[in-house]
Amino acid sequence: MSDPRPLIRSRLAGFESHKQTLLEVLANGRKRDARKASFDAEGPWQGLMRTAEFYFWDQEMDENTPPNDLRMKKLAALEQRLKRARTLLSQNDVVVDLMRAIFQARSNQTSHTTSGAASQILNELNEAAAHLRMLEIAASRAGANAKKKGGRPKNSSTIPSGYIIRLAELYRLATSRIPGAGDGPFASFVTAFLDAVGRTIAPDSVIGLIKRARKEAPRVAQSNGAKSPFER
Repeated sequence: MSDPRPLIRSRLAGFESHKQTLLEVLANGRKRDARKASFDAEGPWQGLMRTAEFYFWDQEMDENTPPNDLRMKKLAALEQRLKRARTLLSQNDVVVDLMRAIFQARSNQTSHTTSGAASQILNELNEAAAHLRMLEIAASRAGANAKKKGGRPKNSSTIPSGYIIRLAELYRLATSRIPGAGDGPFASFVTAFLDAVGRTIAPDSVIGLIKRARKEAPRVAQSNGAKSPFER
């Protein structure tokens, strides 16, 4: 597979050309009395750029994604191997052997060793175990998502609800208003974002996407230990 980063950077540059429109939609989405105050655009814009970047990556990867059943098998195998590695990394004999090997390698690379080197190596191994746990959880969630995902039809009004939920979070933070599920300021914001990433979707379909995302948001929020942006 060729490196998609140049293409994604190009698409992000195109997205940036919509900056003023997107921020104006957000600013106008605030309550009437709040519109008199200046609008701090930097935070919302950085959030929009990150969301667009993930969308472009997702879109690019989707074209090279193998069938769901194969992805599920790979992710399940990865989850088990990460779990096995994390379990081994918690065993004292393995930790001691690793510490010795790392200490020796570093001693051979430098003419002197600092005090507390062993403690530093142990901290690094603990951090590695924490990263393995994070990857293990990510593999589990990715496998669950692959099981539910039937593949995105090309050029359709279908878009993963996670992006709408993320836009709802950004909208609520920027405007201090709960995103609505009907024709209104939030729907205008979602439409503006979709236009900026190259997706032209009919207004009725946008509202359908929002309603679907609102139903899924409590489950997604619970799995992330957060609160649904649609919740009052």
